[in-house]
Amino acid sequence: MIYINEAYNGDLEISGVHYNSILNEHIVNVINKKDRRDEGRLYYKKYSIFDDYHYRIEKSQSELINKVFKVMLNQNINISIEEMSSQVTLPKNKYLTKDIYSGVEPIGISLSIKPHAPDTYFVSKEAFSKEAFNILNTFKKLGFTYESIDIESFLADGNTFYSISIEDPIELYSFETVVSQTKEIVEKK
Repeated sequence: MIYINEAYNGDLEISGVHYNSILNEHIVNVINKKDRRDEGRLYYKKYSIFDDYHYRIEKSQSELINKVFKVMLNQNINISIEEMSSQVTLPKNKYLTKDIYSGVEPIGISLSIKPHAPDTYFVSKEAFSKEAFNILNTFKKLGFTYESIDIESFLADGNTFYSISIEDPIELYSFETVVSQTKEIVEKK
């Protein structure tokens, strides 16, 4: 219970404890004193703690960030976003599950993109870089702090892809900068 008091400054209240003999762990149900609808679990094993309560808060904030970014990108680019994931590492006891992300903590973003037409792929590194440049400029305009932004697109063979990874601050002075930082990677089977 020291962990709960240190990590959450006494804002969490234990609502129940039980032992899972199959997994050899204690499960502690917690409720936030500020908002009793905000509840979760902590898993205690011999030498470790998994804070599912905090994990769920980070997950809900990441999902919210994803939705905002998808709307912004769809307004500013002309390609399909195949997959998008964002990860934000939040301090404990700053957010509740229903809170809205403040934009202060750095965000890590991964995108997999593809041209709109079905069964089409980027024909060149430059074509991929053009879209990556538009995406990165859109993110830059949003003004958030980014831990990293990774954009990739697989080619027709399924083993080769274009990739660019940028860390904050986003300093893209020209399209040529993006082209020079874009890599063509072949995965080995």
